[in-house]
Amino acid sequence: MTADHFKQDDAGVRGKGKERKPGRPPGRARGESKAVLLAAARELVSERGLNKLTMKDVARRANVNSALAHYYFGNKQGLQEAITQLLIEQMAPVRESAADPGDPSREQLRAIIKAYAGRLLNDPSAARFALEHLLLSPNDQTQAFVKDYIKPGADYVESVYDQAVDEGALVENRFLFTLITMVGASLFYTIFVPAAGKQFGVKQDSRRLQEEFASFLSDLVTEGLSTNK
Repeated sequence: MTADHFKQDDAGVRGKGKERKPGRPPGRARGESKAVLLAAARELVSERGLNKLTMKDVARRANVNSALAHYYFGNKQGLQEAITQLLIEQMAPVRESAADPGDPSREQLRAIIKAYAGRLLNDPSAARFALEHLLLSPNDQTQAFVKDYIKPGADYVESVYDQAVDEGALVENRFLFTLITMVGASLFYTIFVPAAGKQFGVKQDSRRLQEEFASFLSDLVTEGLSTNK
């Protein structure tokens, strides 16, 4: 859900009279106002990063009064905490449904990598959020972000990887390679590929490429770690 989704009703209102000043759009419930602010914040994170994110810009993108942003989140730190919580909630279903427990562990790992990579590729704000927390601008919330967002997924991947090693399907002592390849390649694709495409005017079917890249990445890791080479 993007901020634009909530702007359609506003356009009709503005077209019938004076331009409406920022505020809660007509007919928008409180929950929708908070949702559109979060959607706007995530759009801006993917475009500019955390350091350049401001409450004023978020309110402007959401087409609401900045006081409403402060009402819901207090300040920028509160907004970042809300984004983190939303990302955690959205990743949990991916983790729970990524693989079939009845499959061989190697195939489970392949499915998990594909699902996780697909999630990051489909949500540039999550990838940018993770990158800045981990590498570019760690702050007081980084530890909580790693604990609640990164670590559960990493632990899950490691447990399946260890099972595959015990079954003799994958080589041992390569979990860090698995994690770095999965996250690093996804971040590279999400942040740098679109920038390069824009720079050189290359138009691509992003959804199809995301799916193909996620499949390629999962195959690359599992085949690279396979004991049957």
